[in-house]
Amino acid sequence: MFRSVWACATLCALAAAAPANAAEFLFENNNNAATINFDGFVGNSSGVIPGLSSTLTLRLLSGAGTKNLVFSYVLENTSISAFDGSRVSGFSFDADPDVHRASIVLGDFSNINMRGMNYPNGIGDVEICLNDKNSCAGGGNGGATIGNPVAGEFTLSFLNAPMDGVTLDRFYARYQSLPFGEGSASGQAVTTAVPEPGSWMLMLAGFFALGFALRRRSTVVAKPQMA
Repeated sequence: MFRSVWACATLCALAAAAPANAAEFLFENNNNAATINFDGFVGNSSGVIPGLSSTLTLRLLSGAGTKNLVFSYVLENTSISAFDGSRVSGFSFDADPDVHRASIVLGDFSNINMRGMNYPNGIGDVEICLNDKNSCAGGGNGGATIGNPVAGEFTLSFLNAPMDGVTLDRFYARYQSLPFGEGSASGQAVTTAVPEPGSWMLMLAGFFALGFALRRRSTVVAKPQMA
């Protein structure tokens, strides 16, 4: 019975620390952060473009537990030198619960669009997208070039304070000024973020519980039998 309880505690801790999927992140507390890596593709039938890549880092700066959450972003173009003139002209995502209003606070991207905005390359409608043009397809001349990331802050506002945190998912990036075809592509999220400190603590607690249970089992000594 004792071993079963400890085993359950261990597995529960590890399960709680695991991300839900490859591109879904829960922001519960101020300073929670996630890093999303993107590949590059020009449509479902064309496949991934080798060497085209970018990275987005999001951080919840303030507002956890309130209706208004302020995030920072850093978007980097990590493509190989063959795409030296390329720009990552924006990024998009969905939120749960749904966002009521969104606005730019400061930074390189001057526009934030909501709901029903069509992302190119067969992606379809997205809830939120940021860029320097009033279109989720991009445009303008801004964006992250190789070696020159863009950064800024934006606010997501909700009808009710999301006390259990906000989940962001369905991340996409938009590439432009590419040296082929129409010169544009989109990227899908391909990796997860490193677990936050709270998740690491759950994992360590689980491993400690498992080690303690194993140690206890190995040190049990049989009681002598009475004559």
